[in-house]
Amino acid sequence: MRIRTLDELRTTNVLSETVLAFNDGFIPCLTPQSAPNQDFEQILRNKRGLLSTPDTYCINVAFHIVRRTNGTGGFNVNQVDDITQVLNDAYNEHGVYFYNDGVDFINNTVYFDLLVGGVNDELDDLFAINNASDAINFYLVNQITDDGSGLEVAGVAEDITSINLVVGNDHALEPTSPHEMGHCLNLYHTHRGSTDCEPSGCAENINGNNCSTCGDYICDTPADPCLLGKVDGLCQYVGGGGYTPLVNNFMSYAGGCRSDFTNGQASRMHAALAVSSVLEPVIITNCVVPDISGPDVLCNSSGIH
Repeated sequence: MRIRTLDELRTTNVLSETVLAFNDGFIPCLTPQSAPNQDFEQILRNKRGLLSTPDTYCINVAFHIVRRTNGTGGFNVNQVDDITQVLNDAYNEHGVYFYNDGVDFINNTVYFDLLVGGVNDELDDLFAINNASDAINFYLVNQITDDGSGLEVAGVAEDITSINLVVGNDHALEPTSPHEMGHCLNLYHTHRGSTDCEPSGCAENINGNNCSTCGDYICDTPADPCLLGKVDGLCQYVGGGGYTPLVNNFMSYAGGCRSDFTNGQASRMHAALAVSSVLEPVIITNCVVPDISGPDVLCNSSGIH
């Protein structure tokens, strides 16, 4: 089966996420943003004389499809390669590659519609099922619901950094998947600290003079006031206030406008992959990555196909 590119998925309306959807009763992400900053780049700088790091990384991804107890429902297994392609389209230009390490099924109605947050949080229990220690575990559920507000949630990563994430089926072929993977690879929201939607931590100033200590700790991602309701159908920022945010950034809340990472985000991800003990087991050390000549090339542990 030919794997479609991210642009082709958008053209064929497989990517249904829109800015309007974000304004119509669901939460883009519930990954906790209060985790202390892990400055792997500083650790890497301190070790640079002793450590040789690769320019590219290949990451195992184990997919877990949650179905009802009777085996019905669940994400279409034939589209799991499309998720892998969405990830590769987002990350390959930044030297990060993903390999579909396999798919299994979790037949349990309890987790088919997942509750997160609040006293009924089921996230940890789900992440304990079929969890692979040598891969980033990508769980697919029918729907995620915030136990506190009752709103639908597009996706959640366990932490920053982590090897566990869950995405609702309807959002798996959208920019939500690269977004949650970014959290696993040590990226925060570009609006971290914004009082509009995420008050934890300190917001980056519009002039960027605190960019390394506030916001997402990355200086080539401009200050972001939280883009919920502030991006129009042409992917233009309409929120005012003197901000010039990146509406195409995967770690923003700009809905279907998201399509890229910055060089600073790439550097932060590479440093985490080079140094983090959490991520070390998921890296395929013998992965062969050729010059990319087209959109249908993926990496795996034995070569390229």
